Amino acid sequence: TGDEIRGRDTGARDTLARLPGVSYSAQGGLGTSTTLRIRGLDNKYIGVRLDGIDVSDPSSTQTLFNFGQLVGSGLSRIEVLKGSQSALYGSEAIGGVVNLQSWRPTRDGASGEALLEVGSFGTVKGSASAGFRSERGEVALTLGRTETDGISANADNDEKDGFDQTQITLSGRVAATETLTFGANAFRRDSETEYDDLTPGDNSGEVTRDETGARIFAELLTGPVTHKLSYSKFDIDRRYPGDNVRAFEGTRRELLYEGNATLGATAKLDFGLSRTVEEAQTSSNLDEDETVVSAFAELRWRPSDRTTVSLALRRDDNSDFGVETTGRLGLVHRRDGGVTLRAVAGTGYRAPSLFEHYSGFGDPALQPEASESYNLAGG
Repeated sequence: TGDEIRGRDTGARDTLARLPGVSYSAQGGLGTSTTLRIRGLDNKYIGVRLDGIDVSDPSSTQTLFNFGQLVGSGLSRIEVLKGSQSALYGSEAIGGVVNLQSWRPTRDGASGEALLEVGSFGTVKGSASAGFRSERGEVALTLGRTETDGISANADNDEKDGFDQTQITLSGRVAATETLTFGANAFRRDSETEYDDLTPGDNSGEVTRDETGARIFAELLTGPVTHKLSYSKFDIDRRYPGDNVRAFEGTRRELLYEGNATLGATAKLDFGLSRTVEEAQTSSNLDEDETVVSAFAELRWRPSDRTTVSLALRRDDNSDFGVETTGRLGLVHRRDGGVTLRAVAGTGYRAPSLFEHYSGFGDPALQPEASESYNLAGG
């Protein structure tokens, strides 16, 4: 929750690493490239969403999200789903999914909060959030800034690798009628991260990242069925200035329909269709795209007050690799004394990134990785 995220760590990677089965490794201090692992599977097997927008980088070597730049300010909730989630989220969700939610007002009327943190290594982090909530809707705005002189990640020198980042998030929704709601959310994040270049004696490496995401949606209630139609777009521009400028640009556009139907008193059905287009361009002459059309459904059934059964199926049709079908079966049983037993079996896959497939270092013959996972837990 928000208090747990903002009150303990400057970087959210440290907060996430306190969860069972979650760890990370980093190439340096705050802002540097960071690999998060869920049950041993790293970034390229983890899906990441911010307010419903897929924020993994389609122009990266593997399609993934850099957790080193994720600071806790401006977030009200982080959800971590462990195990294969491809039946719900498609490619990259073999290890799990991290869902991020930006700050939202928690009571009716105007509200807000401010955070200022000052620490060692010249670290300053601040944010301010303001919003308004009523029966008809809500609006929220957060501005954040993080600066740090950093540390030296290279044992051969003491030159510090700094990190600066500015972020803004905006969200809102309004009920036009009792059955129709419109909404939108957007974010912008600009950062600069210093690093030690691979060239011996060159400590002047720097990467700049400009990220923009936006999403609009409409939700309509028709009897026992809720319909939601959304469109989102994510752009990322990474640049490594120097004698030979290296540039990476990625874009993702997603059109998504989701339905939710109540089937009597004990069952619910979630279903939907989506069309996603990913594009990647680099200064090394990579300029490719792919389209994925998906259909998915999940049935949740409660045979008793203590037991829930879920069954999910998904079919992804990739313009490069053809069709991938994934499934997930879950069982949750609540026993006396507050003990909950969970059993999940699922299949998943990870499609090669555009870089892995089409770049000069890639292999056009690469096919998606496939996985099976079985989890049994109690607590």
